[in-house]
Amino acid sequence: MLRFVLSPQRVTAGLTAALLLAGLSGWRCEHTASSSTQNPSPSLSSARYVGIDSCRTCHADVYADFIHTGMGQSFHEAVPSESKARFPSPPVYDANRKAYFRAFLRNDSIFIEEFRIDPVTHDTFYRRVQPLTYIVGSGQHTNSHIYSANGFLYQAPLTFYTQAGLWDLPPGFHGMKALRWERPIGLACMSCHNAHPDFDSGSINRFRQVPTGIDCERCHGPGSLHVERRRKGLPLLDNNREIVHPARLSPDRQMDLCQRCHLQGLSILRPGKSYEDFIPGMRLADVWNVYYARTWMGDSFLMASHPARLKMSRCYMASRERSDVPDMTCLTCHNPHHSVRQTPVETFTAKCLGCHQTKDCPAPRQEDNCIRCHMPESAPYDIPHVRIHDHFIRVPGRTNPDLPQPIVISMIDSAPPPAERARAILEFIERMNAPHYLLDSAEKTLEGLPPRTYPNEWIYYTFLRGQYALTTAIVSRGRLNEDSLRPFTLYRIGEAYLQMKNPRQARYFFNRAAQKLPAHPPFYMKTGITWLQQRQPQRARDFFRKAVELDPAYPTAWNNLGFAYLLIGHLDSAAYCLQKAYLLAPDNPHVWANLLKLYFIQGNQKKYDSLKTRIKHLFPNNQMLPRVWQLLENANSSASSSLQ
Repeated sequence: MLRFVLSPQRVTAGLTAALLLAGLSGWRCEHTASSSTQNPSPSLSSARYVGIDSCRTCHADVYADFIHTGMGQSFHEAVPSESKARFPSPPVYDANRKAYFRAFLRNDSIFIEEFRIDPVTHDTFYRRVQPLTYIVGSGQHTNSHIYSANGFLYQAPLTFYTQAGLWDLPPGFHGMKALRWERPIGLACMSCHNAHPDFDSGSINRFRQVPTGIDCERCHGPGSLHVERRRKGLPLLDNNREIVHPARLSPDRQMDLCQRCHLQGLSILRPGKSYEDFIPGMRLADVWNVYYARTWMGDSFLMASHPARLKMSRCYMASRERSDVPDMTCLTCHNPHHSVRQTPVETFTAKCLGCHQTKDCPAPRQEDNCIRCHMPESAPYDIPHVRIHDHFIRVPGRTNPDLPQPIVISMIDSAPPPAERARAILEFIERMNAPHYLLDSAEKTLEGLPPRTYPNEWIYYTFLRGQYALTTAIVSRGRLNEDSLRPFTLYRIGEAYLQMKNPRQARYFFNRAAQKLPAHPPFYMKTGITWLQQRQPQRARDFFRKAVELDPAYPTAWNNLGFAYLLIGHLDSAAYCLQKAYLLAPDNPHVWANLLKLYFIQGNQKKYDSLKTRIKHLFPNNQMLPRVWQLLENANSSASSSLQ
């Protein structure tokens, strides 16, 4: 009887790492504090969201202007009429993966195709054609694309860069460790790029229903009370008790409102909070904090960093320090109801001249365009092929002010709790693929915080250190309240036990993680691996099947399901699952290894030899795959010899 090697791919908890820079949120100036938090009144806090069409009924003129702004055009269904792109695209080559991508139209739908060419035979050996579901981005700078797999949303690997008029890989998709089709689009992304969706809170990226476009209620708050009172002809309640009027908020709350989305960084939710908990008029710091890497505070800036850059400006600082200067906010220069592109530059120049005199400026034609010199168009650090106005207002040639230089900088709360700061460092290291020597800073921050009181942070730290015995010791010796552990803390404990060859304990914690996030397929996939380690493929199969039933675009679960069927002896089912895994993940050598095993067991010598030859072309430096076919062939030779 032939034996083959168990080689399920190890999956990290890192679907969260795919968020990269998607955590759009806000910050609060350290030296500024409002005497009143101006939280929404209880009546407004209990109001419901009614959608932009309800607002349109009475505010048709405002609606007609707003839908042409970048916010109004932020999210669309993926149809050609809503795209700013040029079709068909030329093939875009990913040199790291040796893959080509192209976008094309078919009837009234948009598709992205991936194909790969064998470097020796020059034949196309792989092709995937993926229909798109949504377009994200107004097209002023980009159109990126999203596809849905049973409600799980992922970013597709092609973006159209409008300013340059070209197609290319999206930001973060370059390099060997970059994502391909598997970057999840979670609530942090959606809650800034869109109106209020119906999100499955048991997942990180599953949506039951998604609206199209940022709507009025993102800035004005839930509108049901306002609509109800208007329909009854009742008088308007003042002080933002019925609907939020941003211009009537304090300067700090205005900035919180804009910074809720127009600041890009590492967002850390406050305990018990969600990205949907913020209502205009609230203190943003009550809902989450945002952390910046120090490298984002210099001349290089992030695409959505307008408030952070503005707060570095002398204009902004003076407005907070001097009583004779009006408080400056985003609304000082911007009318959110009108498109920036359709606003004459003289409108912005007039704002500058409200405080400055033309005689103060030595440049020629200085009254023509202050923006050109003092807020120049520059290339952001994180988005290729794009140029935007840097909102750090300064005299050309002057250096940046002295800025704090820790690894990560707290942007909303000037004095964040040490545990939160430690978590921010840890998430920065994990999500941004930062050097692990930065873990020393996390350890320093955790000093004085007892592991029993702060188990989430200590487990995260020891896990990233690879100190799995310490990770499990915190659990076994601390008598922890498991209800206080976050889902991914439970995952890390399970993975630590798995690494220590204790699948039974690992399974317990993977199951506990799944209880907290029941629509997160990797937890079921990892539970299946614990059963494989205990040589029970039938039980493993049930968990792998649960994972792919939830998310049919999950390649690792398909691969492991196929492997479980191989072990059980259901070769037709194994072939189906492994072909699905291959279609979704042609870079995964474990998929190729399992296909080798399948063809060998089937006795399909032609497919086996062809696959083996292709592997030599495509994976010339891989050490695992040759070992697989050597084990298979040696086992076959031994079996043949024993029959003679």
